[in-house]
Parts: sequence; structure tokens; C-alpha cells
Amino acid sequence: MRFNLKSLVLILSAVVALSIAGCGNRQPSVSQIPTAQAGDNKTQTAQSQPDTKKSEKKPQVYTPPKVDEGPKLQFSQQGVTFSWVENGHVRMSASAKEVSGGEVTRIGQLTNFSGKLYENGKLVAAMTAPKVIADTTKRIVTATGGVTLKSLERNTTVRSQWMKWYAREQKVVGDGGVKINSTMGNMQGAAFVADTAMKSIKVLDSGKGL
Repeated sequence: MRFNLKSLVLILSAVVALSIAGCGNRQPSVSQIPTAQAGDNKTQTAQSQPDTKKSEKKPQVYTPPKVDEGPKLQFSQQGVTFSWVENGHVRMSASAKEVSGGEVTRIGQLTNFSGKLYENGKLVAAMTAPKVIADTTKRIVTATGGVTLKSLERNTTVRSQWMKWYAREQKVVGDGGVKINSTMGNMQGAAFVADTAMKSIKVLDSGKGL
């Protein structure tokens, strides 16, 4: 079949026009991804971020530890009288013919001693002895030479060769032959253990371990 030049041009033009039309109708497939709304995005951002705000700490103030200086013997100029004061409370008040001691050893020696003992701030007993050594560091009063301890709350009197009053434990022990006179009767033994107020007294057949 023969085509002239004019017919061939027309045919090629038609083919090109159809090709362009087909390409124009095709659209690339685009996947649809839902987008979050602006408000939701802000909420997610706020939740995802950790709370970096820390609580304010108050500056710590250094408090030096309290030093236990122990009881102090306070002396009076009117005769030889003194008080054993601890934490603002009187533990013992007494008088003596002579008193000697030192700040370094914190031990006082007293002759012709006559004292009053306190328990929890209350006067409960009286003690007399020819000689007393008061150790304010150990909180121990040692009376020797024949000692008498009398309860001021009940009719009880204890006598022994020597006694020790443990102020911290509120306890009195004695040895060297003990005689106890009370409303319950009279007792004798080698040693005894009692509280300062002498609410309870235990008489022992030996002073070992006191």
C-alpha cells in the first residue's frame, strides 16, 4: 500500500496525540497516611517529655553534736554546801566539813558527809557517812566508814559499812554487814541492793559482784 507524505504525517500526528492523552489520564498511587490533629500532637509531646523540674531542697544547717559534760558540783560560800546538778535537775544536795577535788579529775572528796538524794527531781532519801568520793564522770557516789541511808517516803533505814549510789541507774548497793529497819521488820545480811527511794530492797548473803 502506498502512502504519500501528507498521509504519513497525519497518521504519526494521530498516534502521538493518543499517547499523550493516555499518559495524562494515569495518576501515580499515593498512600494516604492520616495526620494527627494539632491538639493531639501537643498532648503526645507533653506526655512524652519527662518532668525535669526537681523539688527545691532546703540548705542543710550543720548542728554540732552535743557533748556530754556530765554533772557539775556547785559549791556555796556559806559553809561547805554543794549541789550535784545534771541537765538542769538537782540529783544530790549535801553538806560536808571539808571538800576537795579538781576540774581535771572531776572527782570530789568529802568528809563528814550529809546528803539528800533525788529521783526524777523528787527528794526520796538521805545519806550520812564519814567519807564520800563523788565521781561525776561515772555518776557514782561511794560512801565509806559506816553509812546510813534513810528513805524519806517510808519508814525504812539501812546501815552498812560502805555504800555506792549509782545516779544514772538510780540504784544503791552496800556491803560489809547490812542492817535494815522497816515497818515490815528488821533484817540482817552481808549486802543489799535497792533503788534510791528504797521501794524494793534485796538482802544478800554475799557482796560478791557489787
